[in-house]
This record gives sequence, structure tokens and C-alpha cells, in this order.
Amino acid sequence: MAAGNGPLVEFARDLRLFREKAGKPTYRVLCARAHYSEAALSQAAAGRKLPSLDVTLAYVRACDGDTEEWERRWRELSVALQPPAPPDLEESPYTGLPPFRAEDAAQFFGREALVEEVLDRLTRHRVVVVVGASGTGKTSVLRAGVTP
Repeated sequence: MAAGNGPLVEFARDLRLFREKAGKPTYRVLCARAHYSEAALSQAAAGRKLPSLDVTLAYVRACDGDTEEWERRWRELSVALQPPAPPDLEESPYTGLPPFRAEDAAQFFGREALVEEVLDRLTRHRVVVVVGASGTGKTSVLRAGVTP
């Protein structure tokens, strides 16, 4: 069992208490009732990671419990355990490195051979995929070299 007092540990502790109130059936008995392995049910009550909703509800049903309450608790905990969303950036975080655009075509130079190769392939194929490492100028080649 996990040590600590966080919400996941509390959830697991409450599952174990719930099992005790149900007469403390063995995990073998719970397994037969829930149709999940003993390991899955035991891990659900260990508090190391959030069990799946299906395992949680099977555990609760095997103890003759209220699945609606436990589903609500599971969903709340699942949301609480999610990492915070990254900030929504309106602008590129790399302000000094914006890609060239079609209107920048006059200033775009040095990639003429690559632009010609892409244009040549487009005449022979319906789809051409441009692949390369991040920051190598794929977007600039397409927007300022191929598009205009």
C-alpha cells in the first residue's frame, strides 16, 4: 500500500474500508464476483496508481456498493490527478524564429534546389510529404518557396 495522505491514497484507503464493511471478502472471492484478477483488485486498493473506472466499479459491485457514488468519486479524482494544462499561447514562444510566409517569398532564398525538387515531385504525385527535424525550415520552404 502507498504511504501518504494524497487524494489517491485516500481513495484507495476508502476502497479498503469499504471492503471491510462488506465483511472483508478475500480477493479470491472478490475476483469471482467482479470478474477481474486478484492482482487488479488488490492494486486498485493499493493507492499507487488510479485504477481504471471499470476495475473500480467492479470492486464496488463485488462489495455490494453504490456504483454511482464511486463513479462520481473516481471521475473527480481522475480530474484532480491530471497535470495542469500548459498555458494557451496566442503567439509563438520562439518569437525570433517565425517561419517565412507566402508574402515573404521575395526574401526567401538559398533553398531553390529543394523548392524545385518539391515542385517537380508535385507534378508527378498527388501527395508529397516533407519530413525533417524541428526547426529546419520545412514550413518556410512550403509557404515561401512552394506556395507562391
